[in-house]
Amino acid sequence: SSGINAEWPLRPGETDFCKINNADQQSHNSIFFGPVCKAEFVTLYNEEDQCGGVFCNVIRSIKDNTAGFIEEFVLATSDEQVFDLIKERIVDPIFGYTCRCALPMMDAWIGCKSTIGQAQVFDLLQLSGAFDTSAPYLEGASFKNYWVNMLGERINFENIRVLLERVTENMCEENTQHGGQCYEYFYRTVTHLYQWYLRTAGLAPSPSKRGRGSITDEFDEQCSTFDVSTYMEDDYEPSFSDIRDAVVEKFCVAECSGLYQEVLLGCCTATMIQDTGLADAVLVVADDIKDLIVDIYPDDEDYIDEVNTDYLDYAEEVMGMLRDPTCDNGVSYNVVPCADWTPEEFGLGNPCEGLSGKKLKKCEKKNPVDAGDADPSPCAGLKGKKLKKCEKKEKKKNKQNARL
Repeated sequence: SSGINAEWPLRPGETDFCKINNADQQSHNSIFFGPVCKAEFVTLYNEEDQCGGVFCNVIRSIKDNTAGFIEEFVLATSDEQVFDLIKERIVDPIFGYTCRCALPMMDAWIGCKSTIGQAQVFDLLQLSGAFDTSAPYLEGASFKNYWVNMLGERINFENIRVLLERVTENMCEENTQHGGQCYEYFYRTVTHLYQWYLRTAGLAPSPSKRGRGSITDEFDEQCSTFDVSTYMEDDYEPSFSDIRDAVVEKFCVAECSGLYQEVLLGCCTATMIQDTGLADAVLVVADDIKDLIVDIYPDDEDYIDEVNTDYLDYAEEVMGMLRDPTCDNGVSYNVVPCADWTPEEFGLGNPCEGLSGKKLKKCEKKNPVDAGDADPSPCAGLKGKKLKKCEKKEKKKNKQNARL
């Protein structure tokens, strides 16, 4: 049947990987991992919140949920529903696992990778005839020996672990400005960028079904549309400096700064761009990847070096701009990490700053402030749990001051 045909490619992996999740089969051999790595992942499954069971869980999730996901995706009636579906079914599970288990899994792999040659999968692939066992990149080595050496020695997983640690710490950090975790903030940023893309292309984002407007709608349309006519000209290839200048020009429009501050330069972004350990780890891993590509394509070494250097230079320049985003006309941005973020830092007592006309009146009606209130409450602009937490903190501070 069609169901069997759709599932059969997953069956070998499911049969092997799910031994880790089954107490009666945890002592059985693994074709894909070999005995040592299998034992490491079993230990993680039993002792580290079932982290080692991810391989089985992913395959079963694909089998059980793909059809339902596609059906809901097709039936979604708005962009918002599509993004909510992707977040609920894909993004949240991925980061829920990553935040708990990514580092323990990497540590387990680093501890056992030198024994991966014991896994029978390499012999099976070599005998399958599906791969060119005399390809030039093998440099005379057998298919098995080349890939065992690649996974066990040549790929520097220790450097990758440092990068993974920095990424997970940034993405999983509590977003003290907006609530939730930082990966959720970046996902929302992607949804806003998608809306801006549609507007720039002359299309209209589908309206929200929840009756709440996007922050984009509170600002002038010029803030979320971009002139790309020059880039559409025949034979025109925009340079990095062209794109940089266009972005800087847009960021320096005073009426738009509030939107960009909220959507692009929240405390999560500030935490990430000020993490020099993350920047260093990216450079190291990028250099490792370049070396691996050069090993496979030695004739293109000069070109690969040039491309790698160019892109790293671009990244360094962008990071420098983001760490100190100021304009000649006085427009500036607060780049405050989540660990240091406070309502006062972002002027939440005046959430309508940068707006004018009808949008200003609408914002003021939505965020009333007493006329004589020259010193707004530090809890102004907060809602829900964040408001209660702030009020409790202020109450405690007031009691302490009263005792002095």
